[in-house]
Amino acid sequence: MIRFLLGWFGYTKVPKEAIELSMKQEDFFKKFMAVQETETGRNLLEMYLKGQQTLTSFLRSGRLLQ
Repeated sequence: MIRFLLGWFGYTKVPKEAIELSMKQEDFFKKFMAVQETETGRNLLEMYLKGQQTLTSFLRSGRLLQ
């Protein structure tokens, strides 16, 4: 019953491992951006980093809807 109510309001339970993996990928993108030299590659990595940060924030909050 409680799962149905939480699902109805847009909440979901996310495994702790998924959050940790997402945080590690985020750190990887930050470190890789530091050594990237070309402007085009840097812009692409910034886009990937923003996407990963969005995924991490979703996983942390467990909230599907904004």
